[in-house]
Amino acid sequence: MKGSKKPNIVMIMLDTFRADYLSDYGGEGRLKTMEGMARSGVVYKNAYSPGTYTVPSHAALFLNKRVVDIPSVLRGHKVKLSVESKGLPQYIRKREPTLARKLSDLGYETALFSSNPFIAERTGFGEGFHVARDTESEKAAEEGGGGPGIADKVLNSDAFMKSVQLASHVIRGDVLDRLFIDFAKRMERRLARDSGYADLDMGAELLSKMVKRHLDRASIERPKFVFINYMEAHEPYPLVKADVIQGRWLYMGGLVDIGGLKDIKEACGKRLVYLDAQIGKLIDMLRGQGLLDDAFVILMSDHGQAFMEHGQLYHDLLPYNEMVRIPLVISRFVKGMQVSSRKVVEDPVGLTLMHDFALDVARGKPGKAPPHNAVFADHIGTARWWGSDIVKRLHDRSRGFARINEMMELFDTKATAVYYKRYKLIHYYGERRDELYDLDNDPAEVDNIINGEKEMHAKMRKMVK
Repeated sequence: MKGSKKPNIVMIMLDTFRADYLSDYGGEGRLKTMEGMARSGVVYKNAYSPGTYTVPSHAALFLNKRVVDIPSVLRGHKVKLSVESKGLPQYIRKREPTLARKLSDLGYETALFSSNPFIAERTGFGEGFHVARDTESEKAAEEGGGGPGIADKVLNSDAFMKSVQLASHVIRGDVLDRLFIDFAKRMERRLARDSGYADLDMGAELLSKMVKRHLDRASIERPKFVFINYMEAHEPYPLVKADVIQGRWLYMGGLVDIGGLKDIKEACGKRLVYLDAQIGKLIDMLRGQGLLDDAFVILMSDHGQAFMEHGQLYHDLLPYNEMVRIPLVISRFVKGMQVSSRKVVEDPVGLTLMHDFALDVARGKPGKAPPHNAVFADHIGTARWWGSDIVKRLHDRSRGFARINEMMELFDTKATAVYYKRYKLIHYYGERRDELYDLDNDPAEVDNIINGEKEMHAKMRKMVK
């Protein structure tokens, strides 16, 4: 790699990693590798994801657009649980001017490595990359086969849905609730086993091997752009207690005791520590390969994760800060060592800022990344859940199903969060009332000040497309 004239660029996407997992954002400071990178790097304290889940945020970053300006993402939003290639839309079209394509035109050798099955060549996210690899395809090639597991096949079969509907007519509502909760526990455990989500490792070790194999064969003349997506922070988590349910709608609908969240958070914490160790190994490997002789390494996330703040669990829900505030850290490496360039940026910025930053690096002018005047986070609705069909068919048969259906409809709405100076507006496209917060005085977004700040509301409302 020593022949490279331009700095290498490494983007490490920490999928589903909320900002306050790191101490600079209020965390406990136990993630040693990432904390160390932040202590010597540029930290954006108020960085926000462009969307509320993986696909729109990645597409916005790669294309440098707002989510609502990407028709293919809007059309492909409602997808099945199955990740069979034939069932997934193309979120990025052929020959679109992605970040990878632009960097390739500037002389970079580009590579994508992903643990997320949706961020893959088969969904269009490999567009512009010279190499695009994902752990889903890699495992299928090694093991032979792939495709949906038993649980996935059951849930998508017409026979199963017909039997559910027939049984519901002879079962009382309260009994139906209990049966469904028991079924949900067993089904989610099976889905987790089928997908590998029950494991501590969500593909991190395989990703590192894939990156190393690529770098072993890569040319030494061309600078490198490497994008790596890690999934360890994503739910469901590998719980010690097998009876703890992790389905979000059961919590949000009030069908299960909220005490299980303590176990879920602890399990998430174990994954984070594991992920941090894997990031450390990745950095060591990149150093050994010479990639860090001259490089920018960017730690970031595509969205956050809620644990019942504002009544929400996990992500792909309304754009409160636990959902869209993300860590964003830029580290500079020279001769394999991180250069001390500690700086904290307080201005609101969007994840898409890194699109232009990478291009500036490639063009030889990596100066200060200018803050955005206004930052947008678009929620385009809630994606399909495996139990959605069951709930929609049976919501009039029990109080529990009716409550879940109510929650699903409440959160399956379109909304845009706008960050401007110290203010945040959440605008809803419909009858729901807008919300305005003063984040300096109300970081938890509790006090809606829209009635007392009508001029600010009007000004920010004009910013919304």
